[in-house]
Amino acid sequence: MTTEDTIKKIIAEALEVDVEKITDDLAINGIPEWNSIGNLAIINALEDKLDISFPIDDLFELTSVEGIVEEIAKLEKENA
Repeated sequence: MTTEDTIKKIIAEALEVDVEKITDDLAINGIPEWNSIGNLAIINALEDKLDISFPIDDLFELTSVEGIVEEIAKLEKENA
């Protein structure tokens, strides 16, 4: 399983939807479950399950699958 697949699985679990709904181009409000509350659940789940902490300044950028994957890749690179 790739990092991107893992991220999509965590997002799906946080939103309580099938992972097939989590596409690369999906963003907040793209499905009913991904609203502002759902976004908080996603961020919390990713931080818990991946043992990472998003910088507060970047939280407003975490509104799409693509943005989340890019931010996590950036964090992993910085911590390598």
